[in-house]
Amino acid sequence: MSEVSFKQDKIKVIGSYDTVVVGGGTAGSSCGISSAKYGNKTLIVEKSISLGGATVNGLVMPVMETFIPHGENFNEIENKMIEKGITTRDGIMNYVHSNGETKGETLEEVYLGYGGEILYDAPLVGVIKDNNKISHIVVTSVEGLLAIEGKQFVDATGDALLSRMAGVETTCGDDNGNNQMTSFRFEMGGIDVDEYRDYCLSLKDEFSPLKTGYFFESAMVKGKGFKLEPIFMEGVKKGLLKEED
Repeated sequence: MSEVSFKQDKIKVIGSYDTVVVGGGTAGSSCGISSAKYGNKTLIVEKSISLGGATVNGLVMPVMETFIPHGENFNEIENKMIEKGITTRDGIMNYVHSNGETKGETLEEVYLGYGGEILYDAPLVGVIKDNNKISHIVVTSVEGLLAIEGKQFVDATGDALLSRMAGVETTCGDDNGNNQMTSFRFEMGGIDVDEYRDYCLSLKDEFSPLKTGYFFESAMVKGKGFKLEPIFMEGVKKGLLKEED
């Protein structure tokens, strides 16, 4: 692998903070809210253009049940979405419903309401350490490279990017080094939910307890006994899908 040298310019420091949260997903947003709420001068650095991470930008909704107690931030965010007209609960499952626009908007409003600051469109590219402690992070922006000073930094990148750049020992995957498969989320219009539900139920597909209503979910994981698997495999046989799909 070839290497090149790149000029070392002086980088403008755009601010100094008590807490710098790198990553504005669900966890990073909640962390920022707590930090700002309790008086820390706080900055969330987000590589995209909205808070909410995969929930907002990857359409990972509704948010599934986590089986852990939810604290005040979660409840405040949900109540704020309800005020905006979102029906967050269907009365059947413990999922929390939203839409990307409202979720991102709500996270931003709650966080900014406590005096927090956000730097959008600013991917992390490096760290500067002093006595083995992070003193600054370096991000890229439309203005070029920028530095941010902080007393403490929170890695909410989702893939330990800040930690790895700082030389912190990390692990990845399970005991065998395998990571969970990613989900491919998308939205599709023109679907008759009632008809699709009836079709799934006709296959004895009981994955979803939702027998009525505007929302329905189904799933298929190969080799796990899902009722839709024969349909998918028929698609493979006809050349409509590849088995790895």
